[in-house]
Amino acid sequence: MGFDLTGYEKDNIKINSFAVSSFLAILSLIIIVVGIYFYLFMIGEKYTQQMYLEGGIEKTDKYKENQEQFLKSHNLKRGMQKALDYYND
Repeated sequence: MGFDLTGYEKDNIKINSFAVSSFLAILSLIIIVVGIYFYLFMIGEKYTQQMYLEGGIEKTDKYKENQEQFLKSHNLKRGMQKALDYYND
């Protein structure tokens, strides 16, 4: 058994099919890169909005709730009357 190696074997690929496949590969790579960039941009905008806009509002709401609880839990009228009596003397 022997092999007849001539050194050149003809293939079925043509320059047109190679150019089309190369173009589609480059186009798909560009679409993937742009898609990833857009995704990361949107995630960054979401976190920016959450940090700077919504974060301050939540802290302000919690502060107001704590302030209301503090004012309700302490007898402020009695304390104000003591302060007025002290400063009026």
